[in-house]
Order: sequence, then structure tokens, then C-alpha cells
Amino acid sequence: MKHQAFHEEREVRAITFPMTPEIEDSYREVDPAYVSPDTPMKTVLQREDGVFYIETLNCDEKSRLPIKRIIVGPQVNIDKATSDVRLLVKGLNIKVRRSETPLIW
Repeated sequence: MKHQAFHEEREVRAITFPMTPEIEDSYREVDPAYVSPDTPMKTVLQREDGVFYIETLNCDEKSRLPIKRIIVGPQVNIDKATSDVRLLVKGLNIKVRRSETPLIW
């Protein structure tokens, strides 16, 4: 939740980065001493239209989150990521835009 001083915005920010076996392997390449967290791994899934995704929330139609806007954060291929997110939410009346924050290495 945002700080209470911004209560009028009534905004919740969700940043997800689920651990997958592929990501864990890349961590180990960088740091061989890496110790994995005590949480179950997520599986990378693929929809019929070819979009890959990781299920982080399992909501049925009645308990759908009131998401109005998604901002795709800075990354190397932000255009592809933004396009993929638009495909994921197609038909759900959710605005998707790229972050204006530049990717800095």
C-alpha cells in the first residue's frame, strides 16, 4: 500500500517477480553460494496465443481484482513486454503503458 499521506489516490502497487527454476539457475551462475528461498517454485506457462506467463494470483471471475492500469517497468525489451501484457489483459478494460523511467545499468 502507498503511504497514508497519499490516501486519496487509493492505489495499491503490486510488483511481482516469482522465482522459477530458470531464474534460480541464473542466480547461481552469478553467485555459486546462492541459497534458494523456502518457497515453492513457479512454473512458466504458455497460453494458446503463445504468451508466456507465471500465475501469481489465482482468481475466478467473481473475485477478479479491480485492476485499472498496468505500468510495465523499465527493462531491456520494454516494447515486447508491454505488448505481451496487452495480450494478457485483452478484453479486460485495463490500460497498459510503458514506464517513463529509463533503464539504467
